[in-house]
Amino acid sequence: MLRLVSWFLAVFVLLHLLRLVPAVGRLFDVPFLGFFLAAAILSFIVARGGEAMARRASAARVRRELGSVDTPHQRGKLGSHLLSIGAAREAEGHLAAAAEGDAERLEWSYKLGCARLQLGRAREAIAPLSRVVARDEEHAFGAAVLRLAQAALASGDFELARRELERFEKNHGPTPESAWWKSRLAKALGDRGAARAACHEVLSLQARATKFQKKAGRPWAAKAWFARFS
Repeated sequence: MLRLVSWFLAVFVLLHLLRLVPAVGRLFDVPFLGFFLAAAILSFIVARGGEAMARRASAARVRRELGSVDTPHQRGKLGSHLLSIGAAREAEGHLAAAAEGDAERLEWSYKLGCARLQLGRAREAIAPLSRVVARDEEHAFGAAVLRLAQAALASGDFELARRELERFEKNHGPTPESAWWKSRLAKALGDRGAARAACHEVLSLQARATKFQKKAGRPWAAKAWFARFS
């Protein structure tokens, strides 16, 4: 009961604050609608806060379990877990040590490249991703090739990006993601017509995808839908 009362009090406090926000505040003055919107926003905030706390607790547990032994394998596992919960900055150092100390395991180099991409250090991501692709272009079901193309595109190496996208589509056929990166490459090269055509290709591929494939392609389709008008 006390928890329910606290919840309603929190909603009313948030509702009062939202009414003070310029432009959108009037929306929260509408009876019932304002309350339900405030309740939905509070639910979202609480859920995200709970997820963040769970991620921190998980990271702390994994640090205790894996951080006690300083080996490339343990650091690679720790870095992989940190990357999976969004802690790319902390993960990068562990993955770099793992990739250097256990060069035979491509997973560490691949995830190191992914971490650097997330950190906006695309140029530094090219080297580890290139090592992976040179030894196994099918690593992570071809995702290593796409990440290399992404890193090359972000670094301005458009020729490398083009080659890697062609390599991926030769091996797997076009996908919504590969078509999306083709659209970004065309835009970077100043070919707006080709960029729009690639965006339409994303949507066409997504429309023909299987139920399982649609879930993976949904983010790229959403980006392509808006990018058609830019």
